[in-house]
Amino acid sequence: MPLCHISTDYVFPGLKPEGYRPDEPPGPPANAYGESKLAGEKAVSETLKPSQYLICRTQWLYGTTGRNFVDTILKTARVRGRLRVVNDQWGVPTHTRDLAEQIAALLKLKARGFAHTVGGGGPVTWFDFAREILDASGVACELAPCTSEEFPRPAKRPAHAWLVNTNVPTEAVRHWTGRLREHLAEMTAREGGRPA
Repeated sequence: MPLCHISTDYVFPGLKPEGYRPDEPPGPPANAYGESKLAGEKAVSETLKPSQYLICRTQWLYGTTGRNFVDTILKTARVRGRLRVVNDQWGVPTHTRDLAEQIAALLKLKARGFAHTVGGGGPVTWFDFAREILDASGVACELAPCTSEEFPRPAKRPAHAWLVNTNVPTEAVRHWTGRLREHLAEMTAREGGRPA
């Protein structure tokens, strides 16, 4: 069994509108987090033989536990009723269950090296993602797009770092909108029928 290492789109600079394929060389990273993740990738690939590791890059994760974009959008929309969301950063929303299923499919195929394990149907912007969350959940909120400059963050985010998953079996890749709607339905069921 190979070592499976989870990495991120932040190992890329985020300058390619067409996205990044698994066989493309990374760097320079988008920020300090990307630098640390790239250092992890190098440690794995320089310590082990190519037959001994699988490095899976992913992005825009959300799921049933931990803080994530889906929960933040829903909570903020309920409190404020008005949101501005960045519309110039591109990626692919990825449910944590999809990440696990894609990794399992790759390991079953004895895949080695690098893989991009993300949801299907991308790329989209954070604004697109937020709009789908609100539409699918039925939460009323005024949503407006903004630029990254209008929404400054402590760490630089890559604009065009969406990951192209060319080596994951097609049957293991779910379109991100379908998975999101399933996730919201599960949230509603857990909350006793309250709209997600």
